[in-house]
Amino acid sequence: MTLSTRLDPATYSKDEPVGVAAVPKEELPGPVRNERWQYIPERMWNRILQLGSAYELHFAAVLEPVVDTVLDPTQCETVDEELRFLAAILNDDALKSALSIILGEVAKVRGRSGMALLFSPP
Repeated sequence: MTLSTRLDPATYSKDEPVGVAAVPKEELPGPVRNERWQYIPERMWNRILQLGSAYELHFAAVLEPVVDTVLDPTQCETVDEELRFLAAILNDDALKSALSIILGEVAKVRGRSGMALLFSPP
C-alpha cells in the first residue's frame, strides 16, 4: 500500500461502519429507522476523534469512541464549527468525505430543539 491510498475514500469502503443520524428526539432511544442513518468508515471515525484530540477540540471529549453518543442542537453548533475547522486545514479527501457526511447530519439538527444527533460506532 502506498501512503497516498490513505487519502482515497475508496480505501476505507470495506471498513466497519459508524452510523450518524439526525433523529427526532421522540424517536429516541430507538430503534432508529434505517433510512435515517448515514455511515462513515470506522477508520475515518478514529481519525476524526484523534485529530479532535490533537487540536484540543471539544467534540473529541464529548463523543464516545465505542458506544452511542447523542448530541442536542446546542452541542451540534460547536461540533459544526470544529468539524469545519478540521475540513479547512486538512488535505485529506478520505477525511473530508467523512466530515461531509457528518456535517450533513449536523445541519439537520442545528437550531431544531426537537432533534438530536446520534453517533453509533460498531
